[in-house]
Amino acid sequence: MEPDEKLKADALHFMERHSVVPASEAQGYRARNVQPIEFPGMKIDGNELTTTQIRHTLVGGDQRIAYVHLEQQYNGGRGWSYSLMASMNQKPGWIPAYFLPWDEKGAAVEVNIPDKPAGTAEAQHPKLFFTAALSGCSVYVKGTPSEPTVLHCGIGGIFTTPPEFESASDFWDLVIDLSEGFGFSNAYIERQAAVHNRDYMRPKKGGQGAADGHATAFKGKLEAKYADLQFEYVEPWGAVFGIRNGTQWTFYLQENATIVIRRAGQHDYTTSRPMVVRQIFPTGGAAAVLTSKWKSIRKALGQGRG
Repeated sequence: MEPDEKLKADALHFMERHSVVPASEAQGYRARNVQPIEFPGMKIDGNELTTTQIRHTLVGGDQRIAYVHLEQQYNGGRGWSYSLMASMNQKPGWIPAYFLPWDEKGAAVEVNIPDKPAGTAEAQHPKLFFTAALSGCSVYVKGTPSEPTVLHCGIGGIFTTPPEFESASDFWDLVIDLSEGFGFSNAYIERQAAVHNRDYMRPKKGGQGAADGHATAFKGKLEAKYADLQFEYVEPWGAVFGIRNGTQWTFYLQENATIVIRRAGQHDYTTSRPMVVRQIFPTGGAAAVLTSKWKSIRKALGQGRG
């Protein structure tokens, strides 16, 4: 069975076993609904913010649905993993999915998934959701399981974290909580779930996050299983995806690890495997359990692939 067929048949099963790197945006996508969100006069500890405007992109209408395809390849620093390619145009064998892109200039990019009858054709109401690969951004989920709103927020381009904040995630938390420009009909909807960089990568400014501890424990697990291999390092990264069952959506964080294996007299071998796949919406907060379901590293090492 091809990877696309496996993903379509049982997405959770596939994502628990294979690291997936979603594209930044779908081929043919062009942002249309871009507007500034202003919040002048906002204060932190009595001091007015130096940043009073952010970019907000609403992915709406026919832009919400793309067609995705998996291809195993070498993904730079993440090594052997599955690239999730996306296109706005239908292609033979590609799977329809709601796709939330990233804005490289820095922004809050938002998509609302409509509530439709369970029997609606997948081309009009896909059963899968993906957003661009995470490299420091925050992802929020608001609304209800039958009609969720997802936001992919991060800095980029000339937009940097305002100096009043310890981290970008602190800034986006405040923006999402206070801005009525996001969500349904410009009405405030409390965020139910949030994924920050500390949840899927090592903090850049010191300290520890969940992913940091998971990576350390996962390296120990690998060393115990493959005692004859030399693991140079294990570096965490993440992806967020969603699965619809009937009319109800569930969203997950896939905590991955880039694994570098030192080989005497040869180039290092680099691949990625999921460490933890955990639900973030509609329920979250459960204890993360390191997976043992990853595809054999020894077999992949012998093949020279992922």
